[in-house]
Amino acid sequence: MVFLLPDELTLERAKESLCRVEMGFWNPDEQRYSLYADAFSPSAHLWDTGIVLAAYAAWTKLDRTMAMARIDRWLLSHEDYWLEAGPVSGYNPGPDSTKVDRYYDDNAWVVLALLEAYEHTQHRAYLDQALKVHYFVMSGEDDKLGGGIYWHESKQTKNTCGNANTAVSAYKLYRATKDHRFRAQGDRILDWMEKLRAPNGLYWDHIQLDGKIEKTLWSYNAALPIRAWLERYRITDDPADLNQAVRTARAARVQWMDKETGHIRCDASFAHHLTDAWIELEAFHHRGKWAESARQALDSAWDLTQNERGFFGPRWDRPFAEPRSQLLWSASVARGWASLAAAQPR
Repeated sequence: MVFLLPDELTLERAKESLCRVEMGFWNPDEQRYSLYADAFSPSAHLWDTGIVLAAYAAWTKLDRTMAMARIDRWLLSHEDYWLEAGPVSGYNPGPDSTKVDRYYDDNAWVVLALLEAYEHTQHRAYLDQALKVHYFVMSGEDDKLGGGIYWHESKQTKNTCGNANTAVSAYKLYRATKDHRFRAQGDRILDWMEKLRAPNGLYWDHIQLDGKIEKTLWSYNAALPIRAWLERYRITDDPADLNQAVRTARAARVQWMDKETGHIRCDASFAHHLTDAWIELEAFHHRGKWAESARQALDSAWDLTQNERGFFGPRWDRPFAEPRSQLLWSASVARGWASLAAAQPR
């Protein structure tokens, strides 16, 4: 792999960004993450904390002992997010609530992070919890619109963001367990997602039950399909699967990356998934200089989007001067740098 700056600086930024998350958002009294970096913040949403979990999953390759301790703490702190209400239990968006308000995509991010942690540690508890949460996510699948997983338990739309990440997890579960049911899930979901494929190789946001497609493009709706195609390629060794990943990655770079500045022109919570995908693609398609693109995007986010307190903003292509920062934004930067650091040869 080719990187633009020495390993030491990458690792330092990975450490610093994660430290800012812990110092700014972990509430030791409540033993939970806060939504905002201030004294009177409510508890963070599962979407925000799921990105923190993903950052620590990457860190299992860098400092296994520290990362596993934080992942174990995450699991304990999220017991109050878990809602037993049926027919299948899963994580609610927040703690201490009996109202059923669960998002299949939020839960899918947790599955993906736990499986990454399992890959690096072989700690069975992570796989077991991933299986439980994956079971909930798959309960959001039905045959309406020919298949696909819903975004939310209200079952109004089927979104790329809940299907692509689940396809990645299904393939990872197959590789971890050799259970062919997971391989079938991944194939079924990835094939169904062709309904949301744009002509340029990217993926539209969602489809409603009446068949109407919302054609907004978001960077994470390219990133997770890239990773899904790569996971399938790991299994099949079929160049056609790799070509699909490269096709989407190229279209994503044209769509979102500013050639002059390196900015990803998208929300932080979506953009970091694109750097993840590019970093992963580097190992299979080196001539695309994907790691270099990821590095440029992370450098620009680091230099551009910090406020005076050192927390990061909601976009990766504009300055951030507001005093109040959300966990989602800083966790996204922390995950991006952790992924880059974990991918570098040591």
